Amino acid sequence: MLEAIYREMRGLFSAEQTTYLLMWAVFVRYLKREEPKAEKCKLFYYQKEKDFLRNLDSYDFKLALCRLEDLIDFDFIQVSYEEAEKKLDWLERQAVNWNFTSAEEVNRWVARLLTVAEGEFGSIPTPVPVKQMLVKLAQTWEFGSVAEICCGTSGIGIDLLGRSHSTKKLPRYYGEDIRPFCSICAAILLWINGIRDFSVATRDSLAFKKDGEQYGLVLADIPVGANESRQVDPEDDRFPKGTGKSVYTDWIFLEEMLYRMAPGGRGAAIVTKGAAVRKNEAILRQYVTEQDWLEAVVTLPQNLYPGDKQGRELLVFHKGKRDRRGLVAFIDLKDFCSRENSGSVQEEMERLAENGLREPERSYGKGYGQLVSTARIRENLYTWNPMFYLTDELSDGEAKETISLGEAAQVTRGLQLAKRDEEMLSDDGTHYLLNIKNIEDGSINYEDCKKIRWKNAQWIHKYQIREDDILLTSKGTQLKMAMVPPNPPPAFISGNLTIIRTDRATYHPYVLYEYLRSPEGRRWLERYQTGSTIRVLNASSLMQIKVPRYKKTLMETVGKELKENDRRYREAVEQLASDYKSARLRALEMLKGENDYA
Repeated sequence: MLEAIYREMRGLFSAEQTTYLLMWAVFVRYLKREEPKAEKCKLFYYQKEKDFLRNLDSYDFKLALCRLEDLIDFDFIQVSYEEAEKKLDWLERQAVNWNFTSAEEVNRWVARLLTVAEGEFGSIPTPVPVKQMLVKLAQTWEFGSVAEICCGTSGIGIDLLGRSHSTKKLPRYYGEDIRPFCSICAAILLWINGIRDFSVATRDSLAFKKDGEQYGLVLADIPVGANESRQVDPEDDRFPKGTGKSVYTDWIFLEEMLYRMAPGGRGAAIVTKGAAVRKNEAILRQYVTEQDWLEAVVTLPQNLYPGDKQGRELLVFHKGKRDRRGLVAFIDLKDFCSRENSGSVQEEMERLAENGLREPERSYGKGYGQLVSTARIRENLYTWNPMFYLTDELSDGEAKETISLGEAAQVTRGLQLAKRDEEMLSDDGTHYLLNIKNIEDGSINYEDCKKIRWKNAQWIHKYQIREDDILLTSKGTQLKMAMVPPNPPPAFISGNLTIIRTDRATYHPYVLYEYLRSPEGRRWLERYQTGSTIRVLNASSLMQIKVPRYKKTLMETVGKELKENDRRYREAVEQLASDYKSARLRALEMLKGENDYA
């Protein structure tokens, strides 16, 4: 029903105005729920019902309602007054049938409305399983005050504090969001849900506020989609000394959280994987790790956020560890929840909240949960990627002796060309410029590949592909690789690709290629990727990957056989493609000149 009403209103009003009007209608209808259904609800009073607001018993609540009413453009600048009045009268007739008997029903309507408006209005509510997980986690902790950064409509805070009419004093709540509409709705919903000791601010959490109030619990579902690098102000006390000149905004939110956490306080944040692995913020992860503030890192199940395929990590902080000092729980729910013997996503989120953080290996089993020492995190250069700590153990059949990829091969990232230079060098091009799209199913497709000429002689030695080179994506949404076959045409690789050129005295290229393609090799590659949607695999990280050490004679024998098998496969594919084209042309030739429909 709500979806249909929203579509009907959108036929006349903008997405923003439709959302404001419906949110106002929901709130006022709930407040006037005792009025007889036969009477007109009078949701939109056009200055006729100021007594309604004047008689409410909370100044903060009245102020929030007035601010929401101010967002509604009752002048109807872009819509004729008569059309708008008819549509609002229609909405009031629909609202008469809305039965709000509790604050919980209002919460559900608001959540549905934000979900419906998400695509146009840009608000992504925290999914129910994630909210329930954060609430259950927080309920096991002690805190006298709670702050919610990027609070939206304070859904997490409302679920956490609940609706109480008892004499027990609830923790004090503070929420902030940069969007006025969200902070207004948060204040209204908090009041409706019986929470009185609260304040909600319209504020940019990225901005530094010196000596801000601290809280026993700080929560945040950090927004995605606008993550960008920003300059760090040397006077910003949130950042430790030695922080680089710029950091990404997700880490500014995290530093704001840590700055607001009181001594002994706790915090929990939802971020994308980039915050846990990016080299740019390694010094910040180092500081938090060495201060022993990090309690857990959890890779959450995929597709929790509707319409958003980016993975999420849960980061849990504690400024007063007692019984698990120097230890961090690393958990991978993404892979665990895909196992046949695991429970539903909802069940696993509940298990995480109830006991998963305290006993990760017992709760999830080896390979999915483990307590890791600070020293081990230090050895791994302060990455917080759970895969680094959950897949270190040798799997069945994996070689016990290894060497680093840097000992076996030379790793070179491709040409970093500006668009202007690329266009300039395209005249009289001599070399194909390979990109991610040219890597298909382990092969190189030169069709529709642009050509450029070389700028200096070093390019031939460094960036031109050779027989037995392994090509690997260094930047993109998916991991792709290919082996360069004999007699390749002249071609350079772009900056989105990397050449792995083996030292033949140490390693056979086809043995290395098959290992990197294997599930074990791909796990290593994924461990060293950074970023969330766009994955980056830089040369220095690639050189750290461990590959099996084999006897030289065995490796040469196997490598030679693999290369010969690859040659036969390519020839067979080419022959099949040629036969297919020939047969197709012969069949089509039979139709030429014929027009017999009898």
